[in-house]
Amino acid sequence: MNTNLSNSNNKLQLKKIIPSSLYDYLKSIKSYIKIKRIYSYDQSRFKSALKDNDYKKLEYSLMIDTHIIEKGLSHEKLRMNFGKNALINLNKDLIQWNDLGLSKNQIAYNSSISVLQSYVQVHRKNGYEPKLIKEIFNNQLLNEVFNNKDNISGSQYINLSDKSANRNFGELAMSRYSVREFDDSEISNSDLINAINIAQKSPSACNRQSSKVHVISNKDLMLKILNLQGGFRGYELPPVLLVTTVDTEAYMSPDDRNMFYIEGGMFTMSLLYALEDELIGACPLNTSFDVKKDSKIRALMGMNDSEVFINIIPIGYLKTISKVGKSCRRNTSNIIEFNN
Repeated sequence: MNTNLSNSNNKLQLKKIIPSSLYDYLKSIKSYIKIKRIYSYDQSRFKSALKDNDYKKLEYSLMIDTHIIEKGLSHEKLRMNFGKNALINLNKDLIQWNDLGLSKNQIAYNSSISVLQSYVQVHRKNGYEPKLIKEIFNNQLLNEVFNNKDNISGSQYINLSDKSANRNFGELAMSRYSVREFDDSEISNSDLINAINIAQKSPSACNRQSSKVHVISNKDLMLKILNLQGGFRGYELPPVLLVTTVDTEAYMSPDDRNMFYIEGGMFTMSLLYALEDELIGACPLNTSFDVKKDSKIRALMGMNDSEVFINIIPIGYLKTISKVGKSCRRNTSNIIEFNN
């Protein structure tokens, strides 16, 4: 006998026997129990991921601190001898990597050495000795930095004239970088609306279209939000700040618990590409807030309780030449797993 059909018949019989109010109450209890169970399942999976895994944790830690140094190097008004904490972390992780005998041919390791070389070169180019590097790193690592041949990390300039209006998608995607310093000109509403319209073609489960874009041009509000987010310090306020969210009321079942983040992420990535197509630079900032920050930003924005944050995105037209972090990517073969 078909189990699904049997369950369906049982539900129909139950609805006939008991009052509808009781049936709805029992249904809500069942959903609550299911939510508790699946969140416990998710929690155990995440707790497991937090456990020590020397190689993976080191790899991600190196990539994060390399990014922090690259972000500093991408400043037009560079502060010399910056990033002491990130440099200390890099040193600790590089020593541990070598102590574990891990391969030096991994992208995370090579990127870290390369970004340190860029740090040294930029300081010397500006007439400064990178004293922090010499204070923090041992002779073995310094030798690797000074003799590095892989120029894969640091900063670079992107030229507005290279971004032709008739790029194919591959060219557009490969030329997109996170940009944090913008032209001062006001963003055209038509350009912004056109980018959002394109993003609306992102896939949406059952065509729910639950994504939303908050457009913020009030500088006081922008400053408060960015100060709470914390990832845009040291940069001028952008012409416009976007906040992408998703309305959780679009999802009906406890099984949909991850759908709003999946759909919101796809929508936001489509929006970033669409902004790039309009020659609007952008830098997606994470919304991994604790309860206090989440509540404060919600209150500032007057957000509905049913909305969840996806990204905070400073945007502005690209300057003629923009300085950006290189953000070297892993070899594609390292992220593919064929299941034949």
